[in-house]
Amino acid sequence: MPEGASQPGLVEEYRTNLELWKHHDNLRQSRNQNLLTANTILVTALGAFLALDPGTLRASLAAALLAAFGLVTCRIWRSIARRNAEYVRLCRLQLLEVERGLTGFTTFRNIYDAMYLHNPVAFAAAGTTFQASYKARGPSTAEENHLSTLLGVFWAIVLLGAVVALIWTIRKA
Repeated sequence: MPEGASQPGLVEEYRTNLELWKHHDNLRQSRNQNLLTANTILVTALGAFLALDPGTLRASLAAALLAAFGLVTCRIWRSIARRNAEYVRLCRLQLLEVERGLTGFTTFRNIYDAMYLHNPVAFAAAGTTFQASYKARGPSTAEENHLSTLLGVFWAIVLLGAVVALIWTIRKA
């Protein structure tokens, strides 16, 4: 934080950083939806190929290609999601730094204390204390990033099955 920064200047910096944080958080959610949509389309295409042409070389080849594409899609998405998670974390830390210089601003400090440091946060006006449950601790972005791994495992199993079907179909011919 710049030495001698004025309170109005810090408020403006806080607003700007908050907008960036919200933008990147919304972008992350949009990417999650896009990953699910892309995988739904691939699963639908896989089902169509297998239903229209079951047990053939063409169906096995289509399944292998769709599975390979799904696997690559999940890998690329995971890399992008990791980078975005780090960027969101950087924005959160920047907001904490700016809040430190602003009187009465505690939102991100409280969130950080409760969700990342696992400390209780007191709310005098409500007469209560908040402490995240054990299962809720830690960044949600890390949990969301497991989605691509789970889908990637699915596509790896489909790919393995398609390769086995290809070999079986070729040997049968």
